[in-house]
Amino acid sequence: MKIAIIGAGAIGSTLGALLARQGHEVTLIGRPAHVEAIHRQGGLQVDGCLGEFMVPVKSATSLDFRPDLALLTVKTQDAVAAVRDNLPSLANAPLLTLQNGVRSDELVAEILPRNQIISAVVFVGATYLTPGMVTILQPGALVIGRPFGSRDSQVDVITRVLSRAVLTRTSNNIRGAHWLKLIINLNNALPALTDCTVSQVSADPYLGRLAVNLMREGLRVVDRANIRLASLSRMPVSLIRLIAWLPTGLAARLLASMARRIETRWPYLGSTLQSVRRGRPTEIDYLNGEVARLGEQMSISAPLNTRIVDLVYHLAEEDGFSRKTCRVNLEATKTLMDASQSIQVKRFVYVSTVAVNTNRQRRNDPTYYEPYPWYLHSVAKCEGEKYGFEKCRREGFPFSVVRPAAVYATHSPLIGDIVNWPKKHKRLGYPILGNGDNLMHFGHVDDVAQALILTGIKKEAIGNAYTIVDDTPISWNILLETISQVFGVRLNGWHIPVRPVRIVASVIEWLSRATSSPIPARLLVDVFSSDFVFSNHKAKEELGFAPQYPSPFDGLRSGEN
Repeated sequence: MKIAIIGAGAIGSTLGALLARQGHEVTLIGRPAHVEAIHRQGGLQVDGCLGEFMVPVKSATSLDFRPDLALLTVKTQDAVAAVRDNLPSLANAPLLTLQNGVRSDELVAEILPRNQIISAVVFVGATYLTPGMVTILQPGALVIGRPFGSRDSQVDVITRVLSRAVLTRTSNNIRGAHWLKLIINLNNALPALTDCTVSQVSADPYLGRLAVNLMREGLRVVDRANIRLASLSRMPVSLIRLIAWLPTGLAARLLASMARRIETRWPYLGSTLQSVRRGRPTEIDYLNGEVARLGEQMSISAPLNTRIVDLVYHLAEEDGFSRKTCRVNLEATKTLMDASQSIQVKRFVYVSTVAVNTNRQRRNDPTYYEPYPWYLHSVAKCEGEKYGFEKCRREGFPFSVVRPAAVYATHSPLIGDIVNWPKKHKRLGYPILGNGDNLMHFGHVDDVAQALILTGIKKEAIGNAYTIVDDTPISWNILLETISQVFGVRLNGWHIPVRPVRIVASVIEWLSRATSSPIPARLLVDVFSSDFVFSNHKAKEELGFAPQYPSPFDGLRSGEN
């Protein structure tokens, strides 16, 4: 049988390898790096619980033939695009959807006839982090069924084909099976948030309790929506309800015991952590986000799952401000402004950044925007400012902007990283680009708080932006000397020539531009090797802003007591 796997990630590559070993003609449709690696090494390299072996499979970046069976194994958010991109070759071919969550069948049905779609719940453990390789943690099982009809002969044929590669059974309630898998999968984000394996998360008493409460919350929402759950292989509905019914501590120990049963010598990371490590978007909106969304529809709160969604998005921002995070940030900003306007707030103060304008000649012009194109955080802030000022101009929205520079306090992370440098790098001085005499503007957290209050109460602030920095910039050499005196640590500067670093930074930035999270490497070199100064004159004149700490020299010494 000719089988196409559309989405050759962890699950797609695993199923492709197992089906190819049964003699099927398998083609993996994946990203260029994975496809090129498979071509280069003559097949897909597999290791894990089934041993190490090479599977001679075909691979391509798009489908150019009509398969007898297509498996859709991309993330839910990519399902529509993947089907649309390969639509000409999918005419009349049965398509098996294998996404987490409960939405992919409805999404795909917007493009394909419903009678082409068969749905699968996946219990296969695998890891894909390196192009050309996949680690099978457990071959697991599949449950398949018709999402828009009843079981038929085509489902039976596909079940027999899949069963030769992985344990497969059919279900007459595939929607209920997907919902049960989703309830189990609500702890999928916890490994990503803690950078731990699934078994480590389950073994932690606090995280184990959180996992139980996430499932309980999901069950409450599902029950309110009158969704009939369906049992899965080795995971009956009664067991999940037992976990929800037991005291939290006991339920957490039961979950930990279940996690130990699937533990192997290869770490089981979960799909969300794998996505984060590969720098790819997660499917959190279709996991915990699904519970939050349905809860809102059913008028039942789901605060834990809602918070998990927020935390994963923040994790994505910290790990690298991706293009999607940039869009989410901007849309959330717009939504917040619109909601504030609808309830007639008296003032909306938007905390932006001095980085919305990196033009040295016009750095102190509050009406001029020139964010660094690969510093997506500043791009999002820039667009947020523009949206707010347009609402202010057209609709009278009471909008103001505060643009702080590098915010610090005596025990802030920024200062703490410098203080702890000698402990972590005993034989290496603190790296300084150039001679260290370049000036940098900071802003003490107390002064930033003062500026926020003034901007919120001064009528003159409406429709204006204010740069909030100390009165006096400070050089890196003086900053290190001050920190050494205040904290009693010995900080020796390690002066690095700027030119070679700039060359390396240019290469890194250029290579990262094609990724979801570009790195503004050249901007960072400029910030740390040249003068990066601003003026707080406008804030002083219009707001009465008076920095309590004129420079970091004063701000850091204030913490000595």
